[in-house]
Amino acid sequence: MRRGSFSRSPSPEGRTPQESLERECTPTAVSPLAPKEENHTGGTGQKEANISTGKETESSAGQSLQEGNAEFMPASPLEDGSEGANANFQEFDDMFASDTEMAVAPNKNEPGNIGYNKRLECDDEEGYYVSYIGEIIGDRYKVSSNDNGKGMFSSVVKCVDMETQNAVAIKIIRINDMMRSSGEKEYSFFRKFRGAANIVQAQGTFIHQNHLCIVFEWLSGSLKNCINGTCKHNIRKIQDLAIQIFQGLKLIHDKGLVHADLKPENILIDSERKTIRISDFGSMHHATDASPACYLVSRFYRAPEIILGCISYAQPIDIWSVGCVLYECFTGDIMLKGRTNNDMIKLIIEYRGNIPKRLLNQGVFTKNHFSECLTKFKWINLQGMTQIIKNYTPSKNIYKSLMDSAEASNKTYSETEQTLIRRLSNLIERCLIIDPKKRISAQEALEHPFFQLK
Repeated sequence: MRRGSFSRSPSPEGRTPQESLERECTPTAVSPLAPKEENHTGGTGQKEANISTGKETESSAGQSLQEGNAEFMPASPLEDGSEGANANFQEFDDMFASDTEMAVAPNKNEPGNIGYNKRLECDDEEGYYVSYIGEIIGDRYKVSSNDNGKGMFSSVVKCVDMETQNAVAIKIIRINDMMRSSGEKEYSFFRKFRGAANIVQAQGTFIHQNHLCIVFEWLSGSLKNCINGTCKHNIRKIQDLAIQIFQGLKLIHDKGLVHADLKPENILIDSERKTIRISDFGSMHHATDASPACYLVSRFYRAPEIILGCISYAQPIDIWSVGCVLYECFTGDIMLKGRTNNDMIKLIIEYRGNIPKRLLNQGVFTKNHFSECLTKFKWINLQGMTQIIKNYTPSKNIYKSLMDSAEASNKTYSETEQTLIRRLSNLIERCLIIDPKKRISAQEALEHPFFQLK
């Protein structure tokens, strides 16, 4: 790569996460040395042994937290770190172009007096609808593919709309009162964004075999696919996609909403890989409805105020997620690949420095990770040892990581493209300011110099 006098640093350690279970969402009454078991996605059902030993070692200021040659279990593209009760599957909606509301299709086969929790013969034992290729659902949609993703709340099938001959994605909600209510709420949010260019378009709902079904426009892939293809190290492509992400996010934030699960899999892209649309509103809520939940947002894209359990989090958590996504778009690597929330804090301070005491004081889970006086970080390593870290000096640099990745690609960049990489680095840094009050907003991001250079 031709890049003049750019300085170079070693690439971030390329590790994959070992899916572990922790006790981090219990307020300070619970010892931080006995982490709560954390249920990760991927459906492995594996649980890591209690990693608490009570043994502690202390590191001096600036000491590295590297884990030597420790190996992590490999994670599939679907193992995003979403946590929650029975979170054995990740929502992966490569789906979801009509702006017109569709009429609810009658279901001639729907039983008369059964609750939404009642499983039918067409459901599996977990309440997911079992579809088959060629099946007609909603008297209108013919199933053409039924392996398009399975989340905790639903499964997704690709269908052909027999009235228009267009491909659509249908999200089939599991048989469960709570999940049906969640699906109805998600659809109500999508209705607020009819005609929005960078938001996936919901076309309507219907009931099939007692399942709520939501019809979306079909999109052939996600940003995850693009990262592994045409996006990686393509600074011009990233510039084009990033502005669309912030445009869509600004629409969401202008309505006082928080997406709360932005990640490459939830940013869909059309077949020509030119237009992106933000999808999956399953975690969306009004900013005024925020409450501490340290497993909100998929782990690798989770802001520090969520991990700490700050009560006043809002739209800045989405900005943090986008910063992580943009880093991943350019390098092809997940920036913060922590195996637990505790591990995420370690990685955050390696890149961004110490967490301000003001933020630590706001977190109901802070003392699960920090000492009583909030001056020492208690990191639990793979061996279950608790290492005490104080006055940690950042050892990683976002710009150097981007340039190191660019050099490894053997791609030649023009002077203008090198400038764009520097500006992308600055944009990512402003998205990843630890203090959410100082983090860049979606509107400010759209005005960033990264988007001014053509």
